[in-house]
Amino acid sequence: MVKGLRLWTIGTVALAAAGLVAVAALSPATQYVWGQAPRINIRWFQTYEWILLILSLLFSGLVVFRHRAHSSKGAPQSVSGPANAASPDSDGFLSGPEFWSDWKSTGSRIPLLLSYAMLFCGFFYTGIYYESTYQGFFLQEHDFLNIAAGLSDSVLLRTPYVNTGPTGSFLGHHWSPFLILLRPLFWLSEFLPRANHGIFLLPLFLGACAGQLLWFELARRRLSANYTWLLPMVAFALIAHPGILRLNLSLHFEIFILPLSALSVMLWRRRSYWAALILLFSVKEDVALYCSFVFASLWWWSPQIERIRLRSSFFLATLYFIFAAGIRHFLAGSTGVNWLHYWSEAFQFQGEQLHGLVFLFFSGAWLAFLDRRWLLPILLTMGTHLISRHPWHNSFQSHYVYTTLPMILILLGQVLPYAGLEKENDRRIPEAEAQKRRLSLLPGFSQASMGPGLMSLVLVALCISMLLDRSTPLPFFAAKEPDLTILASIPPGSCVRSSKHISVRLSLSNRPWPIYPIAGNPVSNDTLCFPPPHTYCKNRYLLLESQDTHLLHGCRKDDIRFLAGSEDLSLFEYGDATTGNTDH
Repeated sequence: MVKGLRLWTIGTVALAAAGLVAVAALSPATQYVWGQAPRINIRWFQTYEWILLILSLLFSGLVVFRHRAHSSKGAPQSVSGPANAASPDSDGFLSGPEFWSDWKSTGSRIPLLLSYAMLFCGFFYTGIYYESTYQGFFLQEHDFLNIAAGLSDSVLLRTPYVNTGPTGSFLGHHWSPFLILLRPLFWLSEFLPRANHGIFLLPLFLGACAGQLLWFELARRRLSANYTWLLPMVAFALIAHPGILRLNLSLHFEIFILPLSALSVMLWRRRSYWAALILLFSVKEDVALYCSFVFASLWWWSPQIERIRLRSSFFLATLYFIFAAGIRHFLAGSTGVNWLHYWSEAFQFQGEQLHGLVFLFFSGAWLAFLDRRWLLPILLTMGTHLISRHPWHNSFQSHYVYTTLPMILILLGQVLPYAGLEKENDRRIPEAEAQKRRLSLLPGFSQASMGPGLMSLVLVALCISMLLDRSTPLPFFAAKEPDLTILASIPPGSCVRSSKHISVRLSLSNRPWPIYPIAGNPVSNDTLCFPPPHTYCKNRYLLLESQDTHLLHGCRKDDIRFLAGSEDLSLFEYGDATTGNTDH
């Protein structure tokens, strides 16, 4: 029975992982018409997710049946999971075995190799999805060019596409100094003859894959050698988790929070932990705030041996957030927006707060009710979203799950049967002390029902959250083939005002410029009739899609000279504009 259950579990999740790629490939391609919402057919994915829910319910039933069969025979119950008092700090994910321990402790290689193959299925799906968004000209709909334009400029990351304040630096829009580390990639790519701003897809893809891989490695190090057959289930949960899919498919720089948060947990007992923590904070200014919630709660509830590092981490997170909010306000100046304004800004968008809360609850936040140390930071982080007037924030749209996702993944990791490796510096905690730090809201979960039993419920809840989430996963985009040969005639060092979909295809030797003014940005506050400033470029061009040529009405003929055209694009060269009030 036990062997059959294990084989059934491994085989089922392996087919489910391959099914993610197969369903995406079989689904009708997403059709995107510029300026309109994409037409997406998700019927195949809905069927796939219902099948996953049925299989997860079947697995949960098999686990309960096996538990009752062992109980009726009087078989001793194996102690597994967070309630294991025989393991040091067993109820704390941060206090698990170190990442660098002997990898042979995970037991059989077959589940491990199969798990890596399943992770590769997730990587393959992500890579093909990225490629399809590029070929389908959908990248700018994800604010992709906002950052790519800054990374191709200079260390200051000047970008003309967002409200930056007087510096023109993206760091005035979001304090994200981690992005500076990506600047060498763009500098090196400039030597490639056909490199364009789509190169930003490469670090995003690597960050997405590294996040899933590192969190899997964390779970693998924690998992008991007797439960290696659960590894494929862990791998599948990571590639199919709707929150991870939301973040990875968002094409936003917050993707890097996933690998850096895992790295910080891995290095918890090492000196290099502080460097990893600073890197995590540097991804976005508000990350340190949510980390301060976590450290404050863990500092209060954790054993004395952990409190010194947790206290230092809390003060570091608090000071960094104050510094980040202050320097961002300084860079933004009076024309930019400060952090509080960004969160309180209201605009027209149909957000659904209740739907976002239910989605996060089933994706793993419900596990916080089993551990009071994580309940407070989860509630505080969600509360920060809910009091916001910004609809993307208060309804947890798209990539905004990054604020809670690392906490949810840690909670999911605590469900795994603990390896219980003894270290010299670990201190055993009596079960009474462990129970004191754990909420007793679900007394029915005994030691015997933790581990596989609780993990089966996690899978059921994850499948429900997948059904609730209609933003991911997605079929691949249909490729478009507009005639872009005209781009080759633009000389290096030029600034090009162009439609947002075409700007991604501009060479890295040229600077993209929006065709519309951006409030609060000093380098793009002119209308289409006026060229970009001479200080930023040698030559100045205007590249318009055919449906945008009507925007030239009101511009002087002498100031914009037609150079070349195709069925899809028209290329103009700017002169020295003097007015924008005469007819073209």
